[in-house]
Amino acid sequence: MTDKVRFRGTDIPFLTLDVFTEDPFAGNQLAVFPRAEGLDAPMMQTIAAEMNLSETVFITGADSQTPALRIFTPKVELPFAGHPTVGAAVALANMGSAKPERIAMSTKLGVVNAQICRHASGPVEAWIEAPALPREISRPETAEAAAVIGVKEDELGDTSAVWSAGVPMTFIPVANREVLNRASTQIDVWNAHFRDSSAHQLYAFTLDDWQTGEEIHARVFAPGLGIPEDPATGAGAVALVGFLQRLQQCHDGGRRWIVHQGLQIGRPSKLLLDAEFANGEVVSIKLGGCAVPIIHGALQVPVSVRSGGGN
Repeated sequence: MTDKVRFRGTDIPFLTLDVFTEDPFAGNQLAVFPRAEGLDAPMMQTIAAEMNLSETVFITGADSQTPALRIFTPKVELPFAGHPTVGAAVALANMGSAKPERIAMSTKLGVVNAQICRHASGPVEAWIEAPALPREISRPETAEAAAVIGVKEDELGDTSAVWSAGVPMTFIPVANREVLNRASTQIDVWNAHFRDSSAHQLYAFTLDDWQTGEEIHARVFAPGLGIPEDPATGAGAVALVGFLQRLQQCHDGGRRWIVHQGLQIGRPSKLLLDAEFANGEVVSIKLGGCAVPIIHGALQVPVSVRSGGGN
């Protein structure tokens, strides 16, 4: 006689959005569970692995003044990430009939405030205030930084560095878009030099004008998070401001940059960065982008019931 496991399920509503784009089937896909009460962290992680998107965000207290967000990749929970937070803000703004212009959300890095912009003929846009400002952590060996994305040392555009705005990343500037287009993770180099680093995410980027340019092209490889290549990386864009401030000598006033990402994998994304500087220091950063609703559905979360069975 053997045991059989029968399953009965609870339907949990979810939706997906394409974030950092105005067009369906572009940008970075996001799953949002707006009524995640009753789900514990292991189940959230299991669901995120099942959704198999760059990130899945779980919201509790959606009707409260400060809904709480938990953000998961297919492998780990993150304290903060830009595209789930922007996407969650748009999802919350579309719930019910209130149509708020401002939303405060609780994350593991603190409260994130979002400004909602509604365009007459287009998707909803959200701007979030970064909960942490960029800080430089270290500088990896140049040879390793080049080798891990399969380019030569003389094809780098500047010295690589590790910056963090909540999630450490290795920033690898490359000389031009041609070099960026052929970059790819060299997993043997990554295993040897980056796997055990806190900054195991690789943010490769380039500018046509390194001194004054506002248009950035980027690619992000995150095998340690279960993401071979990320279509749009908001936390990375926020941290990039620290690199850009040093590179372009931003001293006082405001600057805007546009980050283009995901082109090489058929998911073009546009991330907007507004930063304020005073006395050569970053004092605030806002990250903006649109999000397009794609799917509304329900996920059946199984509850196992063990019973005796026949032969």
